[in-house]
Amino acid sequence: MKKLLLAAALFISASAFAHTPAVDEAVEKLFRESFPTASKVQWYDRQNGYEVLFIHNQVQCRIQYDLEGNMQHMRRDYNEDGLPLFIIGNVKKQYPSKKIYGVTEITTPEGLNYHIILEDQKHWTFIESSSGGYLSHVKRLRKA
Repeated sequence: MKKLLLAAALFISASAFAHTPAVDEAVEKLFRESFPTASKVQWYDRQNGYEVLFIHNQVQCRIQYDLEGNMQHMRRDYNEDGLPLFIIGNVKKQYPSKKIYGVTEITTPEGLNYHIILEDQKHWTFIESSSGGYLSHVKRLRKA
């Protein structure tokens, strides 16, 4: 239920600033060729390009394109099932008493990183992982 509320809040906040932009036909064609099964596609104008929110294989995705159609940033939000097994193993070894609540995968030209939210009964723990499985602790918050 919490995940559903979080996803709804994210979509509502994003659509509060949205209008239907005139997306460059070549950029939109490139997107459709890359993600032919995408659903709930929403385009947004950005200062130096476009942003598209969509669902792909039941995963919420967001891509930022420059004006020429080059991907600048991709974000995917999902649960533990989408995380590579190697990283899951490292997380469970380092944080054995915590459950993986959610994952945000960020891909840029510089590489791929995972932002992982862990939970236990009293705390939310935010960690990051490189694609190679190196984990770093970001912060911990007490649940209300």
